[in-house]
Amino acid sequence: RSGTRKLLYSTFSIPEVNSAVTLLAEKHSRVTELTLDSLKLQDLHVEMLSRALETNHSCVGLSVFHNQITDSGAEAISIMLSVNNTLTSINLKRNEIQDAGACKIADGLFSNNSLTELDLAGNEISDAGAFALADTLRCNTTLRVLALQNNDICHLGCKKLVVVYEQQPTWKVLHLEGNISSHNIDIKLALIAAEKKKHTSKAEIPSQWSNSSRKKGAQTERQHREARTSQTTTTSYSKTNLALLRLETVKPMRFLKEAYTKAVKSQEAEAQRRDQRMRTLQPLKATARSLDLSASH
Repeated sequence: RSGTRKLLYSTFSIPEVNSAVTLLAEKHSRVTELTLDSLKLQDLHVEMLSRALETNHSCVGLSVFHNQITDSGAEAISIMLSVNNTLTSINLKRNEIQDAGACKIADGLFSNNSLTELDLAGNEISDAGAFALADTLRCNTTLRVLALQNNDICHLGCKKLVVVYEQQPTWKVLHLEGNISSHNIDIKLALIAAEKKKHTSKAEIPSQWSNSSRKKGAQTERQHREARTSQTTTTSYSKTNLALLRLETVKPMRFLKEAYTKAVKSQEAEAQRRDQRMRTLQPLKATARSLDLSASH
């Protein structure tokens, strides 16, 4: 069947992973999103998926939320990220990834230029993993959203992430809720996020030229529309008790109404003049003559 295909295996058993791997490995695969949530997947399953994704060019989203993936599975994902430039989103929320796995994923992000969203919330990452991710994101200009809620990151790890987050203009969203950070870090993070959001909105719709740009676009569209309508050189109009008018013109349609009005008035005036001439004509007078019937006899 033509079109893209979205695979959702959350309600199926683990053997269905084999089917997902087969579809991903097809030469002309149409799988765009792969969701394998809450299936108790282990590292072996993730390694199979990662190998298939290394050569896949259709899948842009991978979700393996709430499984049993550890650092070995994270390493397989890291290797895949280093060669795959199609995936834009990975959801690894609520697994068993620790610092070693986070460091591996950070290594994979060094050479990746497609991933924009990474969710590592609800794992077992502490300061070491946070440091590795922060160092990577100093150089990575593709990632936009990083979720690290409910991990074991302490004050130092959160502080370093926030510092890099502030310095990196392309990094738009950072979630650190549920970690062991200070109140000041949380406030600073909220302020930075608000500032980034404000700059993003301005960049998307510049207030200095947006209105003039819209006016210019409307004017251009109006000119194109008038040019299309002006291509008709003969237009016919009709009115009750008037003959059919044919106007030869190359003017746009908005000027034809005026030309039509003038033509109608001219024809009405001609009709009035004709009626007036008819009224001024003297009727022929018939002379009555009596018939002499006697002459016939």
